[in-house]
Formats: sequence, C-alpha cells, structure tokens
Amino acid sequence: MNNNKNNSHKKKYEPDSVMILDEYSFPSESKPAEGDGAPSSAADGADRSLPRGKHISDSSNTKGEKHSSRRRSKKSKFDFKALSLPLILTVCSVAVLVIVIAVTWISNETIVSDNDINTAQTLDSGETGAENTVQNEKDAEDDKDLLTVEEGDMNPGIEIPPSSIRDENGNSLIEVRKNNDGSVSGAVYRTYEDGKLSIEKEYSSSATLVSITEYVQGGKRVYAPVLDEKGSFNGYSAEEYDENGVLFKKSVFSYVGALSEYYLYLYNQDGTLQREEKYSSYDTIINYTVYKYDANGNNTERLQYDQNDVPGYRDELIYDSENRVVKEENYNGNILKTYTEYFYGENGEVESHSYLLVDEYEMRYKEIK
Repeated sequence: MNNNKNNSHKKKYEPDSVMILDEYSFPSESKPAEGDGAPSSAADGADRSLPRGKHISDSSNTKGEKHSSRRRSKKSKFDFKALSLPLILTVCSVAVLVIVIAVTWISNETIVSDNDINTAQTLDSGETGAENTVQNEKDAEDDKDLLTVEEGDMNPGIEIPPSSIRDENGNSLIEVRKNNDGSVSGAVYRTYEDGKLSIEKEYSSSATLVSITEYVQGGKRVYAPVLDEKGSFNGYSAEEYDENGVLFKKSVFSYVGALSEYYLYLYNQDGTLQREEKYSSYDTIINYTVYKYDANGNNTERLQYDQNDVPGYRDELIYDSENRVVKEENYNGNILKTYTEYFYGENGEVESHSYLLVDEYEMRYKEIK
C-alpha cells in the first residue's frame, strides 16, 4: 500500500522531470528522433524510478514535450521583455554620453582656435599696438594736467580798469587793450610763478572770457570757450603748442568737462601742415584731412578721408598774384556745394560773398551770409 502511494507520487512529477531533463540535456541537433529506439539517459533514469515493467508511453512523452515547449516559449518571451527595456535605456544613456563628450571636445577645440587667432593677430600688430598704447597713455596723462574751463569762468564779474597795471618788478598784471578811438576793446590778466609767466586770461570789452593761455615746460596751452548758436557756454577747447609755437594737438571738451574728440597735427619738413587727424574720445579715428600746397607754399587743397580711407569733402583755394585767396570752393565728391569769393580793397579791407548750391540739376547757387 505504501509502495503504491510512493509510486503514485512519482508518477505525478516524473513526466515533468523527464520532460525538463529531455529539453535541456540535449542540443536540438543531437536530440534522438522520436521512435529511434535509442533510449536517453533521462529515460533510463526515469525507468529506474518507476516500478518494474512500467514505462512512459510515446504519447505521454509527446504530450510532455508540447507542454514543455509552451512553457519554454512563454518563459523566453517574458525574459526578453524584462531585459529589453533596461538594455535600451543603457544603450541610449551611452549614446547620449558619447554625444555630450563629442560636443564638449569640439567646443573646447573651437575656443582654443579662436584664442590662438586673437593671439596671432595681437602678435602681428604688436609693435604698432605697443607704440599706439604708449602714445595714448601719454595723451591721457597729458589730459589730466589740462585746466578745466567752466561756465562761471565766462563772466567772472571783473571790472576792467581804464589803464594797464604792473607789479613792483615791472611785470604786466593787467594789460588793457584799446581801439583807435581810445575805447577799451579788452584786457589780459596775467599770473606769475617764481617770477615766470604762468597764466594769461584774455577778456572782451564786456569782461567775458575769450581765452586762457597756460605756459608749461616745453610749450603752452590755449583754452577757449565753445559757444552754441545762442552764444551760451557749451564746452571748451584746449590747443597744445610745442616750444616753437607749433600746434600739435587740440582737444574738445563738453559742457561738463568730458573729452568729446581731439585732433592731431602732422607737418612737412618746411613747417607746413601736412595732415590733420580727428579722433573720438575712445582713440578711434573718425576722419583725416590731407593738405596740398603750390610752389609758393599756399594751401591749394584740403581733402578729407573717412576712417576707411574713402575720400569725401574737398576744399580748393585759388590765389591771386599777391598770394591772396580770391576764391574757395567746397566739394562733396565731385559736386561743388558752396563757394566763397574774396575782394580786397586798397586799404587792406576784405569783402567776401558766399554761395550755396540750391539746384543740383541746373547747378544754380544762392548767395548766403
């Protein structure tokens, strides 16, 4: 009785055991064909566990194989789905990481290349750049030493005396200038330091400031108010001269004393002005003017170029046999925009008439004052 129960228990699980061993013990290509008569090792094991004379039939084995195949198919399908999502995520992560590394490397290479180009450009212009930097620093240092002219300096409230005044050493403190009829035309007030003239302030007959001259080592500086159309204070200019009295720089300042623009002057060997360069407050060139002369040293042409060396305005001057300007023509390109004619009297008086182009098609001009 007990032996039957044990056999029954074995019968219940043996088909599955035989089926599993049969599926995984042999490769598909080496598995014996059904009905060959060649018993497998799994089958031998199964026979030893069964009662004598009891064998698994072919039909039960076929049924077990079909059942095992369905279970294997389900298991394989389930494992694929379970593993496919993590695998896809891993592949995507690696791809993104590779792209990020590549983009970063390309960006770094681009930055380095740009820096190399900038460095090369700086080295190419190193000598000129260094000279310009030194000159600009010198100009900036010179500007710090310039006087400041304010609106209050225009009318300081002084009263011009009727005659000139000197100090005990004979130095002129106030020089009163007069017209031919004896009326006061203006005055110059002078200041001395260590016995040397340091400051001159020139005023009109109404005691309005005309200019300030500052005497410095190696030259002088002349400051003049800049007035607007209504005659109101709008800033001032500062002209700098060398020890020979030659103008080499002119700076223009705004109402509040900020630098607006400045001019540099270059000369020929004979002392005639060759070139005038106009710069912004940021030391960038705005335009420049080239001067030409005739055999007598008269300035016959002024041609202005922009920062790109493109010619623009041009002035032409015509002289008489006494080297006096008789006509000045002002062109914009090849078009005569304005011109002025000068007439000289026997006593040296000069009369001028200016004309403005009003009809470019018919080239008609209108006199202006």
